[in-house]
Amino acid sequence: MVRFWQSLRGRILASVILVHAALSAYIAADFVHRERILLGEQFRGQAGALARNLATSSGASLVSRDLDTLDALTGALRQVPHLAFALVTDDQGRVRASSDDSLFDQVLGDEVSRRLLSVGGPQVLEHGGIVDAVYPVEVAGRTVGYARVAFSRASLDAAISRLIWRGVGFTVLAIVLGGLVAWGVTQAVTRRLARLSTAADAVASGDLEVRIEGDEQPDEVGQLARDFRVMVQALRTERARRDELEARLWEEKELAEVTLTSIGDAVITTDVAGQVSFMNPVAERLTGWRRDEARGKPLTQVFRILDETRRVPIVNPVETVLATGQVVGLGNHTLLISRDGRELNIEDSAAPIRDRDGDILGVVLVFHDVTEAHTLQAKLRWAASHDPLTGLYNRAEFEQRLQALLEVTRPGDKHALLYVDLDQFKVVNDTCGHVAGDELLRRLALEMQAQVRLHDVLARLGGDEFGLLLPYTSATRAREIGMALLTMLQNHRFLWKDRTFTTGASVGLVTIDGPGHGVSELLSAADTACYAAKEEGRGRIVEYVAESVDFKRRAQEMDWVARLAAALDQNRFRLFWQPIRAVTGEEPLRHGEVLLRLEEEDGSLTLPGAFLAAAERYQLMGRIDRWVIETAFQWLAQHPGNLCLSINLSGQSLTDDRLLEWVKTRLKHYGVPCARICFEITETAAIANLQRAVTFMEGLRRLGCRFSLDDFGAGLSSFAYLRNLPVDFVKIDGSFVRRIVADPVDRAMVEAVRDVARVMNIHTVAEYVESEAILAMLGELGVHYAQGWAVGRPVPLDAVE
Repeated sequence: MVRFWQSLRGRILASVILVHAALSAYIAADFVHRERILLGEQFRGQAGALARNLATSSGASLVSRDLDTLDALTGALRQVPHLAFALVTDDQGRVRASSDDSLFDQVLGDEVSRRLLSVGGPQVLEHGGIVDAVYPVEVAGRTVGYARVAFSRASLDAAISRLIWRGVGFTVLAIVLGGLVAWGVTQAVTRRLARLSTAADAVASGDLEVRIEGDEQPDEVGQLARDFRVMVQALRTERARRDELEARLWEEKELAEVTLTSIGDAVITTDVAGQVSFMNPVAERLTGWRRDEARGKPLTQVFRILDETRRVPIVNPVETVLATGQVVGLGNHTLLISRDGRELNIEDSAAPIRDRDGDILGVVLVFHDVTEAHTLQAKLRWAASHDPLTGLYNRAEFEQRLQALLEVTRPGDKHALLYVDLDQFKVVNDTCGHVAGDELLRRLALEMQAQVRLHDVLARLGGDEFGLLLPYTSATRAREIGMALLTMLQNHRFLWKDRTFTTGASVGLVTIDGPGHGVSELLSAADTACYAAKEEGRGRIVEYVAESVDFKRRAQEMDWVARLAAALDQNRFRLFWQPIRAVTGEEPLRHGEVLLRLEEEDGSLTLPGAFLAAAERYQLMGRIDRWVIETAFQWLAQHPGNLCLSINLSGQSLTDDRLLEWVKTRLKHYGVPCARICFEITETAAIANLQRAVTFMEGLRRLGCRFSLDDFGAGLSSFAYLRNLPVDFVKIDGSFVRRIVADPVDRAMVEAVRDVARVMNIHTVAEYVESEAILAMLGELGVHYAQGWAVGRPVPLDAVE
């Protein structure tokens, strides 16, 4: 035996055996060492993961001091193998929940606990035979406590001991087998083991991407190589799985934190019995129940809902979900009755909570407060149908209700429509201001509302005009109701700042006898009847009679109102120009009067005599005058030269306090020389609005505009008022001019006007000069200017050179 070991074979065998034994021992020791590290890392990783999960799950409960939930979270870890303890502390180190009940509410003051908590961040320590992991509990970026999970090392040490014995056995077996094959494979085994050693070093350094060349020989080294490859692949898979799990846990944590931070809806969850298990703060605020009070109570006791319209209980959506397993949503007419009796409009939905097998574990109810939106919608609906000042229906709603009544009217049905226009409202408005006028309208609206029946429809149609619809009412009964309203309005006394006003009204009555009527037709007829009541002396009721000549005339005027409004909107008015020529001599300025024409839709022209009366009656002259002024100024700006335009102004425009500033603004806008503009005002309009006319005329004369007093001599007090009006021209009324050749009285009247005007340094203009004889007579009388067909016929303004 001694000789054998001293032989070369023995020495080779001994050397191979020794080398093989050393290598096998190294591999086994390295494997055991790495397995020890791996098992330790697994213990520490599992403890850290559980601590992190516990910290993530307990944040909201720790802030809200939900000890039951915390206790459930730590208690669930008791089944984890090798667990020493699991606990949650607040930021002062006081135990708020623990798998070991003896630790509850204690402040852990041992050195290890102080060290773990003082660092503040996540960490894992080994001490006293345990692996101890701590993870901070953070809510909204603030640390509110710590989660701590510890594992016992006893099982770890036992596993390592078994691993060591397994390694020793493996080494002995390798030495024996190595000795049997050492004769022929010493060199090959050395190379194969070297490759394995290199790969093991790479793995030990953390390089799991190392590649082990194929060693498929059916010996122990080949098997070790294959096992090593399997081990490396398993490590790769475990690392990838761990990285994926960590990424998913991080995403879920971030999503949960964002959701809990930003959610604005109320959330309630129940178990399968419909009992409350959770409520978020919004649900607590809306229902009036605290979470700890509501937990375990039936949802119907905490979440009481009614139908907003019928005021009856609604089937609770959670009961429907538990019965059907489907998602349920309620409409926006649901009322939530809170614990303190408040009523809130809500919108909600409920959905089942299922486990992995699809079984229902409970229900989640989500709802939010829409009371403010409902209130705003109600206000908007009210505002759309009511007058904001009086609270009565507005014109649109009145017309809709009238239309609805007409649609259900059958032959033999009788209705009535009253159109009420206050008579003294303008007096109150002008003398005391709009505040007083508004208060008068409010008071009268209340009193009129008290006079009518419940099914009657009273509305403010605009300004001081009211409409009253009397369904299924005869003409006789309608007149009685109208007279009662008139009596009430005439007896009403309005007191405002020590002044007392009497009121009154004019009422138009229209009877609706059967179907076939239109809303516009009826309102127009009622308005016409009301105007007739005003013209007959006010304070009375006039019933519309379609066959009456007066009503037909007023109907024609009403038709003109629509036609004139359409012409204004469509820009279908046209301006003509008629020259005004000096009777003797030449003038540096060419002068002419602007005349208005209406272009009909078929292209024909209508003279103003056909529509001015309707425009005056229905307050359209102000708009027409402004159109004329704007168009004339624009033409003058586009045609510089020596042409002067005389522009007529109505009495309505003279009463417009804003007209003076508007004309000044347009003059500045177009840059027209004021010397090229002359405004013509009729004598009757000037006298009726004397003070306003003087103010308007003086304001524009200071800028250089001129004024002419039209139709002079037609009034009763022409000479008396002439001295008070700052005019540049007097246009002698055409009724005198036409007959001056044949009638000495008319000639004397013209001479009288000429003499007074000459003394006042005012130029005279004769209208309706229709013959050369009249023109010659005007020259003899010393009249300055003439206008009429003998001078020139009207031509379109755009055709004037």
